[in-house]
Amino acid sequence: MMLHAQRTPVPPRFHRAPGTPPDVVSTPASLSSLSSECSVATQHDVPRSVATPLPEQMPLTALDHRQQIVQLQMMLHMMSTGGQLMPRPNHESLVRKDHFSFTLNTRSNGVQSHLGQLKKAVKYSRKVFVGGLPVDVPMDEIGPMFSQFGRVFVDWPQRPLHSRRHTSGYGQQRNSPGYVFLVFEEESSVDKLLSACYTSGSDNHYLLVSSATITNKPVQIRPWCIKDGAYAPNKALPMDDRATVFIGGVPRPTKAKDLATVFESYFGEGSVLFCSIDMDPELEYPKGAARVTFSNQLLTMMALKRHFVDIPYMGTTKRVEIKPYLIDEQHCDQCDGIMSGGRSAPYFCSDSVCYQYYCEHCWDVVHYSETASKSRRSHVVLVRRGDGAQLCMDPPHHRTIGNYALKKKTH
Repeated sequence: MMLHAQRTPVPPRFHRAPGTPPDVVSTPASLSSLSSECSVATQHDVPRSVATPLPEQMPLTALDHRQQIVQLQMMLHMMSTGGQLMPRPNHESLVRKDHFSFTLNTRSNGVQSHLGQLKKAVKYSRKVFVGGLPVDVPMDEIGPMFSQFGRVFVDWPQRPLHSRRHTSGYGQQRNSPGYVFLVFEEESSVDKLLSACYTSGSDNHYLLVSSATITNKPVQIRPWCIKDGAYAPNKALPMDDRATVFIGGVPRPTKAKDLATVFESYFGEGSVLFCSIDMDPELEYPKGAARVTFSNQLLTMMALKRHFVDIPYMGTTKRVEIKPYLIDEQHCDQCDGIMSGGRSAPYFCSDSVCYQYYCEHCWDVVHYSETASKSRRSHVVLVRRGDGAQLCMDPPHHRTIGNYALKKKTH
């Protein structure tokens, strides 16, 4: 018996995204059709007299004379069209229908128009919280459990120091701590995960998970919707950056609108103009901090003096801390950057007597000079450290021997 081997097609190494057109392969048929299309387009683009075919048999003198006439007609045509022989291409014709929903970059009245959105608007963060896992679920089974929705890295708490983060996200054979974070490679995987869940309430998603000791345990799937990271009740009102405070210790599920509602319950209705949740720039997931902008600086002083507020969280309350918010690249309010050579002010005094930015020179003049009040000498300086701020009893420039001695002398 003779067996006939049938060659199976080899799958492509990289999968084509949905909606992407197939690669264009130059074949003799396509080349011939392309050449015919080009010839037809040329006949339509140039003047009728230019596209007129020459006689098959013509004396050389007549041919030269005919060429001169053609060249003269082409020059006249270029002059009449503003120096352009070919008509301007239609931008819409360069984009294949049912492909990308954008037009080419053009200029109109000197203002450059932006390209349209090539990718759809992102709705969810690629980082998802999973809570309520059975404690006897091995960690090396959590990765395969959720990889059916796409490539995922499992980030669990209390990892041993010798464990290394790798692409698969699996590997530690120990029991689950009860909750983990999933970091998907694609945002579409989050949609697939949520479609497999059942909902209880408006925002609660659950997935049934079984282990050796429990069957179909509801596990909470908590995605982060990116639009919940900012809230402005009245976008028409102007905002003052100096009326902004920093909020630390914010629970990660907290939405900007809910946080603004809590602050309005403390400082009055309409007191908050803007609230934003600080998010990781790569994953767009909450970092546990926020910023609140009040309608005036007086409310900001009241909030800083209060220092703490309680917000509802998972059936109880969580206390968050209110700190001054430092503006980027702010000049000294005392000298407008003259005494610092135009550099940004490194210090901020949050005391209600000052509440302004200072350079090193002006800080010493206002707080330690002979004309300064004794109450100012006890003010604590707020220094920017990376993305945050740090309270210091003494300004950092006093750490040098000369400046420290000068400060002691002025006390």
